[in-house]
Amino acid sequence: MPPLPRYERLDGVVKQRLFEAARAEFAAEGFHGASLNRIIAAAGTSKGAVYYSFEDKADLFATTVRQSLAHWAEEVGWPETWPTSRGAFWSEIARLTRDGMRLVQEDPEGMQLAKAFYQLSGDAQAPRVVAELLDEARDLLTAVLVSGQQNGAVRSDMPLTLLAHSTFALGLALDRWVVDAVLQGRELAGIGETFLDMMKRLVAPSGDGEEAP
Repeated sequence: MPPLPRYERLDGVVKQRLFEAARAEFAAEGFHGASLNRIIAAAGTSKGAVYYSFEDKADLFATTVRQSLAHWAEEVGWPETWPTSRGAFWSEIARLTRDGMRLVQEDPEGMQLAKAFYQLSGDAQAPRVVAELLDEARDLLTAVLVSGQQNGAVRSDMPLTLLAHSTFALGLALDRWVVDAVLQGRELAGIGETFLDMMKRLVAPSGDGEEAP
């Protein structure tokens, strides 16, 4: 569920303060421990503005996660269109992997927010927004795979849905591991390259996965 239209009409300064306050609160306290009253106070806004702009705490949480993802995409320069050649496609994937690994190490609060999301995703009582956010991420990945298939960089010998689910599961496993590693201060050197190699072996046409992108 995307943000309510009322949220999009909020003043830009108010939206930024709400985002910063909500991000800090959810990162520090998790979804269940987060307090709307603390977020409202930290943002310096009114209860009326928040309750008018969001359906509930889950809606605010989802909006905060989406905005964080949008910020990361902007920071790494997520492409609007994908390269039309096989080599350039994998070079772009390699760049995004490299820049993404650098970015996560520079954003511990973002990693805490990601941890809160993953903790919530394992909760049987998790709000519907968790499944919606995961579906959105899988749809985005599917679109990338389709672009890769169009230039021969991605295999087309298996159903797209199966390929997307398999690739998404691998990416999700890496993401969870990286979140924990960053928060524990563990070394990430070489992880991006190893992940890229695993991903290419999974999705590239037969034989391509044995070569560096």
